[in-house]
Amino acid sequence: MACVLGWSFSSQSAQAEPEPEAAGQAPAGVALVLAGADTDTAVAQSALSQLQASLAEQHASARLVTDPRAWLIAERDGVDPTALRALAQVDALLAQARSRAAELDERSALLRLSEAQNLAQSALAVPGAVAFYAEVELQLGITAAQAGLGGLAEASLRRAARLDPRRRLLAGEASPDVVALASRIWDEASSSLGGEVEIRVDTPGAEVFVDDTRVGPSPVLLRTSAGAHVLRVSAPGYLGYGTVLEVEQGRGAEVLLTLVPDPAFVQLQAVLAAADNANFAVLPAALAQLRRSVPALGSLVILHARAERAFWLRCTPRACLRPERSEGGQLRGQASSLSLRVGEFADAQAWLRGQAGSPALHLAASPAVTPSPLWRRWYVWSALALVAVGAGTLIAVAATPAPEHKLRVTIDPTAVR
Repeated sequence: MACVLGWSFSSQSAQAEPEPEAAGQAPAGVALVLAGADTDTAVAQSALSQLQASLAEQHASARLVTDPRAWLIAERDGVDPTALRALAQVDALLAQARSRAAELDERSALLRLSEAQNLAQSALAVPGAVAFYAEVELQLGITAAQAGLGGLAEASLRRAARLDPRRRLLAGEASPDVVALASRIWDEASSSLGGEVEIRVDTPGAEVFVDDTRVGPSPVLLRTSAGAHVLRVSAPGYLGYGTVLEVEQGRGAEVLLTLVPDPAFVQLQAVLAAADNANFAVLPAALAQLRRSVPALGSLVILHARAERAFWLRCTPRACLRPERSEGGQLRGQASSLSLRVGEFADAQAWLRGQAGSPALHLAASPAVTPSPLWRRWYVWSALALVAVGAGTLIAVAATPAPEHKLRVTIDPTAVR
């Protein structure tokens, strides 16, 4: 027997909110399919073709994809739009800080650079965020030196030199004294002693990056210059992680990390579990939850195939629909837009095996029985008979005359004196 699970999803941008649809309406876009072991059989392929045609009738862009996890990884790959917005804010704050520093308003410039520093650190899990963070530290060092804060200036310039050694401060970007200070710090960073630190990530498939350069799969022994570096870790199905790592000279302490699962993959597992257990009561809600994380998702299709028969049913985020059957490559009946009822899935499975469905499975789906007239129902006559017997008993009791009561007195003569 072949079992196929499929999702239809929209090709719209991930930022777009899904349009509400009726329970029987196929959401726009593509159908994602999880293929069972025997879906290369002729009947399964025919059923998939019919399903493809059925979806294409409503949406011309519909297509089938066979691996939901791979599809979700591809959907979740790339940069989080929220993090991109944070980096765009960093860029805007840098421009404002430069403008304030040019007006000799160092205090205002430092406040904006501090805000930019916090935003950049919060987005270090994003590829490319290291360059933004290094630029913030460089501008912080320049502004602090201009304000006479020597300690802050040197610390920020050292971090910038470690994070992005190729970014040298040019003569026109600061005063000659600041440019000379930065040149000395960059030279020291390039010739300083290095350090070692072992990084272990307790997550399968984790990749380790340092300053946006791939080091390798976990575990890795990192050898780099001492000082501040950006450690970034990513793995399919998990949220990325980024932080500032201070590498000490010599051998440092081991770094142990565990990534947090991506909520979308947790929700996908809930959908798969509900489908595997034929739990159609919770499946629409599980789909709706996953669709909030992945707006491109539309509906789920469950397909079973065996011999010359196949059937499938579709679940949207609103409801699961009745099965559609195919036999000998021909679709039996029209596509259903009615909600699934108790027993219909088990009935379709029995039909697939060539068996008659259990009578108990048809209780919810059986046609309504025309009620018989009241005068033909036994319990009505029984009730009337009981009423008649009770009434007769009351009449008989009422007709019986009341008993006559007499007093008889007997006198003993011996007792009279």
